[in-house]
Amino acid sequence: MSQKKITFVSGPEVNPLGALTVLVTRPAQQQGELIQALAALGAKTLSKPMLTIEELKSEVQINQLKNKILNFAEYDIAVFVSTNAAHYGSHWIDRYWPQFPVDLEVIAIGPSTAKVVTELLLCGVIQSDTGVTSEDVLNLPVLQDVAGCKVAIFRGIGGRELLASALRERGATVDYFEVYTRQGHIYPEDNFTRELVSAGVNVLSANSSETVDILKTNLGEQFDRFSGLILLVPSARVAEQARASGFTAVVNCEGASNQAFIAALWRLADTTATQT
Repeated sequence: MSQKKITFVSGPEVNPLGALTVLVTRPAQQQGELIQALAALGAKTLSKPMLTIEELKSEVQINQLKNKILNFAEYDIAVFVSTNAAHYGSHWIDRYWPQFPVDLEVIAIGPSTAKVVTELLLCGVIQSDTGVTSEDVLNLPVLQDVAGCKVAIFRGIGGRELLASALRERGATVDYFEVYTRQGHIYPEDNFTRELVSAGVNVLSANSSETVDILKTNLGEQFDRFSGLILLVPSARVAEQARASGFTAVVNCEGASNQAFIAALWRLADTTATQT
């Protein structure tokens, strides 16, 4: 299949984003606001979640997490790595801590996660002003001298080890509070690619390296037909992963929020309008 180049048409009565059909790959419960915002701006979407996010079901995992939550006040720092970690983590904290522990530094990776933590836990939140990755968080002043500190990292089961490894090297004791599970969603290959073509998808998206891998798996033998489409990702690290996987038109949104995503689309529209 020969993919068409996106042509943004400008003019007083024409919406430049109306030329877009965006593949939205976020977990189902995180898609609504983005899809509504894109629709309001004239863009079309195709919803195909790459990950399924669920509560813990294993009794062993639940009991392990419960024991950690009961001792939550013993920690000096809590880090929430994603909006999912914030949502599921706050549910567990509220269940056992009607009053949030005092003198606990709370860190969130990215503004979207910080917003959720602030709203759900009603506490002060520290976030990096320079980026939305573990590397950016590790540069925060509060994490420079952590020898002897106990750090709780709220996340799903599995994931990157960089943050915990670096903090342990700095002398901290680090425990994972794994508050949800995620499973890759694999669609029947022919059906998946047929839907992309039928919908006229001309922009792909992936909010994590894991999502990039699952998207490529779903494209299967048809990968080369779609690898040249614009692929929106949230960070330089994920962009590097996407290019290494064979995607050739990767755009770093410099954030995982709806605002960052849409701003990247407007930049593409502005750039194309300037070039035409």
